[in-house]
Amino acid sequence: MSSRFAYRVAGGLDVAAMNQACQTLVGKHDFASFASDVSAELEKSTIREVYRAKVVRDGDNVVLI
Repeated sequence: MSSRFAYRVAGGLDVAAMNQACQTLVGKHDFASFASDVSAELEKSTIREVYRAKVVRDGDNVVLI
């Protein structure tokens, strides 16, 4: 896994709790607050629909898929 896309956390992670929490992402949401600059492209929508979200352990990594 590339260190550009990973965050190292000391201690354990509760994958079951993370999996339950990420279910709030499922559905249609406006992700404008995650965009770096939406003013340049006002005609493009920042609304996205997430069909599924799941947190899994992959060896030493915990991954959101």
